[in-house]
Amino acid sequence: ITDRFITRAPVQKFYDKALTGGLQDYAKLHQPLFSRLGNWEGIMKALSIRDFDDHATRLFAKYETVDTYYRRCSSTPYVKSVSIPLLCISALDDPVCTKEAIPWDEC
Repeated sequence: ITDRFITRAPVQKFYDKALTGGLQDYAKLHQPLFSRLGNWEGIMKALSIRDFDDHATRLFAKYETVDTYYRRCSSTPYVKSVSIPLLCISALDDPVCTKEAIPWDEC
C-alpha cells in the first residue's frame, strides 16, 4: 500500500529516490547474486522503490507480481489477530509510511 503514496509530495519523492539509490548501491556490491536472481538491467534502471522491488525483491521471494509481494508481506492481515494489547505508533507526517497508506478500517 505504501508505494502508492510515497511519490505524492516532493519530500516523499526525495525519500523514494534516495532509498532506491541506496538499494541500487547495495545491489552493485552483490552484483553476482542480484544478476542471477533478479533482472539486473531493470534493477539499475529503477527509478523508484516499486521498480526495484519489481526487478529484484519480488523475484528473489518468488512472487508473481510486485503487488502480490506487497500484499502478502504486509502486516495488515496479522494485526487483527494479535491477542495481547498492541500499541502501534506512526507519525501522521511520516514521508514513507503516509497516513493514507494505513488501512485504518482493516486494523
